[in-house]
Amino acid sequence: MPITVMVVDDQELIRFGLRLLIKASPTLRLVGEARGGYEAVLMYERVRPDVTLMDIVMPEMNGIAATKAIRQIDEHARVIVLSNYTDGAMVRAAFEAGAMSYLSKDINAETLIRAVEDAFFGKPTLAPTAAQELIDALRGGDDAETKLTPAEVEVLKCVAQGLSNIEIASKLVVSTSTVKKHVSSILTKLEVSNRAEASAWAVRHKLIDN
Repeated sequence: MPITVMVVDDQELIRFGLRLLIKASPTLRLVGEARGGYEAVLMYERVRPDVTLMDIVMPEMNGIAATKAIRQIDEHARVIVLSNYTDGAMVRAAFEAGAMSYLSKDINAETLIRAVEDAFFGKPTLAPTAAQELIDALRGGDDAETKLTPAEVEVLKCVAQGLSNIEIASKLVVSTSTVKKHVSSILTKLEVSNRAEASAWAVRHKLIDN
């Protein structure tokens, strides 16, 4: 029997590519696609895939929260995080939420298929870059520098000042979608649920004046 797989990603192009890859593999079978965390949790209850491929940075409910919710539904759920973000804080948060493996989206098809097969049999996979970032984060402690990228620190400062995404985009000369991605990543890394909690974290870590 093929290994059943559910794909979770807010980008249509990514889902399309994974769909083609899975359908081309004789060992895998696609049983569901979700565009975000909430949808993924509801879909998991219906289709119960053998393995879930989970993006992290998504609007509303991110992949860390979705992974944790899925693991609460099924403690044996096998979740592979597939993300462009491989910094240590993100990797650590994913494993703490119950993810089995953590891979970068730039891996090739063969590596991904093998990782899905390994996950099905209970064998974890960790991207080399993610492994090094995780080691560095564990060595570095819990300070702001090890959690956030320089761009995320600047966005967090703006959030703590009460600026909207549009105002932040204008101030930092970036697109609104880029700001949204940074904010979602910040909430995930800091393990907070909203902008107010992120702002409090910024004050507590002296990124801005109280």
